[in-house]
Amino acid sequence: MIVLGIDPGATGALVMLGAEVLEVLEVWDCPKNMAEWQAYKDCLQALQPKLAVVERQQYMPKGGRIQGGKSAFSLGVNYGVWLGVLSAVGVETITVPPAAWQRYVYGSGAVGDPKERAIRRAKELFPDMPLVPDGCRTERHGRADAALIALYGVGVLKKRGLI
Repeated sequence: MIVLGIDPGATGALVMLGAEVLEVLEVWDCPKNMAEWQAYKDCLQALQPKLAVVERQQYMPKGGRIQGGKSAFSLGVNYGVWLGVLSAVGVETITVPPAAWQRYVYGSGAVGDPKERAIRRAKELFPDMPLVPDGCRTERHGRADAALIALYGVGVLKKRGLI
């Protein structure tokens, strides 16, 4: 049974998690063009995951300043396209606010930089997961977030009695 976790940000990713064994099966960075979106759609159609969990997005002020229109639009486009692709291939999809999946993964009272915290937790839970994309030198917190969002999805399926 495959569960998808998706961080739809520009540096986000999709992680396919084997729900029964909690193993990362695939990691895809967010597509950059229509050809990549089509390839992802075709692959998801073939795999037929059980559940997709997408981190809910919203326009937010950042550090006392208003988020730029361009970044807000880009985020909204990725979010909407992910929801459309998942709907087109017939995958049950839920959206989850960041606070909900983070509370599930870390418990209450998590402290520290959320990006570093996600990378550290993903390394603990999924030590073989590639956090550094090909051609890059730094770990991507979007990949870590996507894996942890997928873990939240496994919890949803357990709560439903499907695992």
